Amino acid sequence: MAEYVLPKRGVAWIGYIGLVSQADTKLLIASPTLAAGDFKISKDGGATANLTTLPTNTPAASSQIKISLSATEMEADNVSIIGIDAAGAEWCSFHLNIQTATRAAEDLAFPTVTGRSLDVSAGGEAGIDWNNIGSPTTTLALTGTTIATTQKVDVETIKTNPVVNAGTVTFPTTATLASTTNITAGTMTTTTNLTNLPSIPANWLTAAGAAADFGTELATAIWTDTTAGDFTVALSIGKSIINGVALGTGLTINAYTGNTVQTGDSFARIGAAGASLTDLGGMSTTMKAQVEAEVDDALGAGTGTSLTAIPWNAAWDAEVQSEVQDALDGTLADSVPADGTRPSISQAAYMLVQRLTEFAIVGTTITVNKVDGTTALFTLTLDSAASPTSSTRAT
Repeated sequence: MAEYVLPKRGVAWIGYIGLVSQADTKLLIASPTLAAGDFKISKDGGATANLTTLPTNTPAASSQIKISLSATEMEADNVSIIGIDAAGAEWCSFHLNIQTATRAAEDLAFPTVTGRSLDVSAGGEAGIDWNNIGSPTTTLALTGTTIATTQKVDVETIKTNPVVNAGTVTFPTTATLASTTNITAGTMTTTTNLTNLPSIPANWLTAAGAAADFGTELATAIWTDTTAGDFTVALSIGKSIINGVALGTGLTINAYTGNTVQTGDSFARIGAAGASLTDLGGMSTTMKAQVEAEVDDALGAGTGTSLTAIPWNAAWDAEVQSEVQDALDGTLADSVPADGTRPSISQAAYMLVQRLTEFAIVGTTITVNKVDGTTALFTLTLDSAASPTSSTRAT
C-alpha cells in the first residue's frame, strides 16, 4: 500500500481537495467542470505546465477532486499546484504547495511483529542478535566479541600446530595442510597427488612393493624412448642401439634360436639360373631402369651387335609364331596419326581398310568413316569435283 503521509521526492503522489463555488464562497461546488489547462504545476519555482493527469471528480457527483502527480512531477523540493477555472465563472482559483522529503515513515526500521519495539542504544545503534543477521555481503571483524571457550575455533593454532589423530581425521577436498610437521605413527592408505618428494630414504622402496609395477614401467620407459640425448654413456647398450655405434666389449651372444641358420654364399641361396627368384613381389621404377640399362649394354647399346653369335633354338619357332600370330590377330586401335605424321603399320592398315569400305564423297571432300560407318576418321580433298585426278589428306 502506497504511503502519502510525507510526500516523497521522485515518488508518485495522490491527494484530494475541494473547489469553492464562485456563486457562494461558503460552499464547495459539486460536480465542477474540469478542463485541460485549468491545473498547472511549477517545480521549485520554475515555469508552469499543465498537469500530466487532469484531476477528476472522485467519487462522481461529489465535491471531492482527486489530484494525481507522477514521479517525474514530484522531482522537486517544492511542488506547486495552481488551479484557475478556464471558463472563469464556476469555481474559485486556488494554490496548493507540496513539500517533499527523501524518506517517509515507511522507510524507517520497524518490527515485523505487531506490538514489539525496536531496541535503540543511547548512541543511536539498533540492537541485533546473533540469530537475526540478515543477508551479510561483506566480512566483519568481530574483534570486540568474546565467544565462549567451548565454542572457540582457533584458526591460527590449527594452521601452525600438528594434528593429533585421536580417531579418524578427514580433510575436505579443498583443504591444505600447511604445517611442515611430520605425520607419524599412522598409515596413509592412498596418496592421490604427491607433487613433491624431496628424496627417497634408503630401503624405503622394497622389492615386494616395486615388483607389482616397476618392471612394466621401467621397460616401457626404456624401450619406447626415442630421444638420443637420453643415452649418453659411451659404449652402453642404450647408446649403441639408438645411435647405431659399435657395442662395448664384454657383450656375448650365447645362442641364436628361432630361425634356420643360413650358410653358403648368395649364389647358393639364389639358386642355379636364378630359380629361387620366381617372385620378387614386383620391381621398383629404379630397378626397372637398371635392368633396362644392363640389357641395353648386353645387346650392344641398342644396335644388336652383341647378338651375332647367339645360335637359334628350334624350340623358339613355335613361340615366335605364336607371338606374331597374337600381334596379327589383335584388334587395331581406333585411331590414326595426325595429317603429316607417318603412321604405324597397324594405323596404315586401318586407314587403307576404312578408305576402301567406309567413305562418302560430297563435292571435293572424301570423308573416311570409322567402323561404325558414321563417325569421321579422316578426310581427303579432291582436285576436282567433276573429274578428279588426285587427292590429298585434309584432316
